[in-house]
Amino acid sequence: MGWMSFVASLVQSAAWPAAVFVIVILIRKPLQEAVTHRLRRLKAGPIEAEFDAEAVEVRDEVRRIPEVAAAEPRQGPVSLVDELAQLVDVSPRGAVMEAFGRIEARLGDLLRAVGLSPPKRTAWQVADLAFNENLISSETLDAVLGLQKLRNLAAHGAHDEIGRDRARDYLAMADAVLYAMRERPGPGPDGSSYSRRPPG
Repeated sequence: MGWMSFVASLVQSAAWPAAVFVIVILIRKPLQEAVTHRLRRLKAGPIEAEFDAEAVEVRDEVRRIPEVAAAEPRQGPVSLVDELAQLVDVSPRGAVMEAFGRIEARLGDLLRAVGLSPPKRTAWQVADLAFNENLISSETLDAVLGLQKLRNLAAHGAHDEIGRDRARDYLAMADAVLYAMRERPGPGPDGSSYSRRPPG
C-alpha cells in the first residue's frame, strides 16, 4: 500500500467520526434547548404541573368576567402584585394564601353589606351564597372556585414549590377578581340578575 492509498484510507476511516462531529456541532443548540426544557419539566413536581394546568383554566375564567372584560386602563388601588411583592420573594405560598384571604374577606364584606352574615363554611359556599344574592356573576364564581383550587395546591405543596412566577401570576388573577367584585353592577332596570349556573 502506497502512501497515497494510506492517506485515502485514513481520510475514509475518519469521515464517519468527522460527520458525527459536524452534526453534533450543528444541532447542539436545539438539542441543548430540548434537553433543558425536558429537565425543567422533569424538575417540576406534580403539584407544579397541576398548578400550571389549573392556572390556564382560571386565567380563561377571569377573562370571561364581564367587569374584567369591560375594564378600561385607569389608576386604581395598589395591586396585590405590588402590595405583596416582598412576601412573594420570601414565601410564594404565603402570598397566594394572603391573596385568597383578601378574596374571602371581600366576599364577606359583600354579604354583610346586604345584611347577611357570611357562613362559617368553605370559601366555595360563601361565594355561592354571594352569587345567589346576585352580588357576583357566575363567571366571578367560577374564577373564585378556580383560585381556591390553586390556593389549595399551593398550601399542600412542599417548601413553596410553586415558585415566585406562579405566585405573581396568581396575584394578578386575584387582582382581577377583586376588581370585578368592586365594579359589579347591580341588577338591570328590569330587575333581571345573572342566571344561576351550576358549578362544575
